[in-house]
Amino acid sequence: MKQSQSPCKNRNEKVLSLYQAVIDLIEEDADINGMKVADITNRAGIGKGTAYEYFSSKEEMIVEALMYDMERQLRQIYELLLAKNSLKEKIYGVFEWLESSFGKRSTTQFYKITSNSYEIHNSLHQEFIKEKGNCRLMDSILNLIIDQGKKEGSIRKEIPGTHVYMIFVSNFISFFIFLGHEEQIEDVNRESTKEFLYQNMMKSLN
Repeated sequence: MKQSQSPCKNRNEKVLSLYQAVIDLIEEDADINGMKVADITNRAGIGKGTAYEYFSSKEEMIVEALMYDMERQLRQIYELLLAKNSLKEKIYGVFEWLESSFGKRSTTQFYKITSNSYEIHNSLHQEFIKEKGNCRLMDSILNLIIDQGKKEGSIRKEIPGTHVYMIFVSNFISFFIFLGHEEQIEDVNRESTKEFLYQNMMKSLN
């Protein structure tokens, strides 16, 4: 029977090995939809029976591995943003993190699952819906940015908190999408796009 634990908490060595096997396979361009439990367990050097002591399905294993990998990345950016002293520095810190993480296939797959991309089997998306409440670091990062904006008086008090979240998230996602199409774009570059999105946030918040 699966031992219920959050992917955002410490896991034992075998579970971490399974997580890493999933991430390694994805980074080597394995098809996330066609990945088999045997592919994962063989890579991790762990028997299939042992894997099912911790996970009830292949989808659960893949989604938790992606969430664990994303949690590690988010923890890094959270620590990075703590050292930034202004709202603009924090926003640009997120842009820079998106740039550095964009090349990771695991990040791209995580985005596809969260956006319910047609390229991802519905079973993977449904498993993400079940597990996503386990990790709240994304909220912590956004709150760090929002608190800085309020401290600087850059966010109008009458704007509902949900709308503030939407403003930041939509612009960060826009930059992520830009990175995916950058080679086909000729009229703007990364730096001008960062500044445009930053100014767009400020206009919406002030």
